[in-house]
Amino acid sequence: MLSGINGELIEYLKVEIHMKFKKQADIGSLKTIVGIILIIVIFGGVFLAVKISKVNLGTDSLKISGLYGISVKYDDIQQVSLKDSLPQKLDRTNGIDFFGELLGKFQAEGMDKLKLFVKSKEGPFIYITTKEGEYVILNLKDKNETGNLYNELSSKAKVN
Repeated sequence: MLSGINGELIEYLKVEIHMKFKKQADIGSLKTIVGIILIIVIFGGVFLAVKISKVNLGTDSLKISGLYGISVKYDDIQQVSLKDSLPQKLDRTNGIDFFGELLGKFQAEGMDKLKLFVKSKEGPFIYITTKEGEYVILNLKDKNETGNLYNELSSKAKVN
């Protein structure tokens, strides 16, 4: 009779232990699934933020749409230049560095109010200085398109 009770107790403990580990495994799987979904949502959001920014030269202003988008009137532009490199030390203050694409607010030496819309870390880069002391650096993935944008912007802003 004692061995029957021991056998039943052992079987009961086996079932309880199995159920406990099964619940822990289910919770672990749920955490993993939620983690994967969060990673997909975060990277998807960043990817879309970087990809949907568009540059448009309107009749009276330069407009860059998307996250961190801006509008700068041509009359407010003090200088436009084309350079082969970015500033040496860039500090991101509220922006994104996503696989070589830079978007948002940054700081560099002598440029506290700096916004970047950089599609490629390879030049050329269009540097814009406003009369209010703000800086914008942008380029497109294609070097020729960046050059064409620079020429068109320089013409519309009537500055060099």
